[in-house]
Amino acid sequence: MPYKTVIKFEDIFAKKAPFMASSIGRLRERFGDAWEKGLEQTLDAVSGGDTEKLEQAAVGYIRFSLETEKLQRRFAAEGHYLSKSHCDTAKEVFENPDYMFSTYLPGVLLLNYLWPHEYGHLCYFRDEFMKLIAESSDRRFCDIGVGAGFYSRLALSTTDDVIGTGYDISDHALAFARQQMEHFGFSGRWKGENRDVTFDVPDEKWPFIISVQILHLLDDPVALLKGMRKILAPGGKGFISVAMTAAEIDAIYVYNTMGEVREHLETAGFRVIKERENAAYAQRGNDPVPRLATFIVE
Repeated sequence: MPYKTVIKFEDIFAKKAPFMASSIGRLRERFGDAWEKGLEQTLDAVSGGDTEKLEQAAVGYIRFSLETEKLQRRFAAEGHYLSKSHCDTAKEVFENPDYMFSTYLPGVLLLNYLWPHEYGHLCYFRDEFMKLIAESSDRRFCDIGVGAGFYSRLALSTTDDVIGTGYDISDHALAFARQQMEHFGFSGRWKGENRDVTFDVPDEKWPFIISVQILHLLDDPVALLKGMRKILAPGGKGFISVAMTAAEIDAIYVYNTMGEVREHLETAGFRVIKERENAAYAQRGNDPVPRLATFIVE
């Protein structure tokens, strides 16, 4: 079936970034109807059927992608990320509404479908973790670092009785995430709160916790992991992923191997049940390749 919003998005790409336009067709051919349907739903959520908003989202994603590519080249040359501290990043990125709404949030939302390794990560979450939620009698989850709200939204779509809480340090991210929940009809089953679980651990415990690509944005990832471990109920499961050797505007801590991430998880008290690594692309010479390390833990 034709996905009208994806076609409009593709047309915008052809005008705004012709060098990127062919990527939509390649992804469509590679991943098929499920991929295109998911992208259509996400584009509808961010644009609300408004062509101008769709164009703004496309331009934001293009800007985010080009910025990330530039940062990755710099990382390959210098061996460290641009950001030096979480405090500085919070001021420059998370507390900057213009940047958050024009570039960052559209970027981190749409990359879930437009970066192949991120889409693979999405499918792993759907196939492995959402299944655990569906099979549980207690379908509550906590999402630490909700960002654009994408993984909270996916978790809520598991069954009609899933209930979620999301924590983030950015009011702008929480506002964007709430808009996503409203679009999909999930507002009554999800609440967001500005809270840093590293320093302010809630009393409530959850049978499921989700943390997608947050650890490398911190000066001390283990401190957050310890907070997350405290809110995981006995017998509960967690889905924790992190970007390795992947330069982003807000990246601070460089993870080089799966083993380094696993060591941090175990230091915080988690036990790894399953793990998966996937790369953004094949290595070019000796340059570091952005990769995702994904763990299901208890």
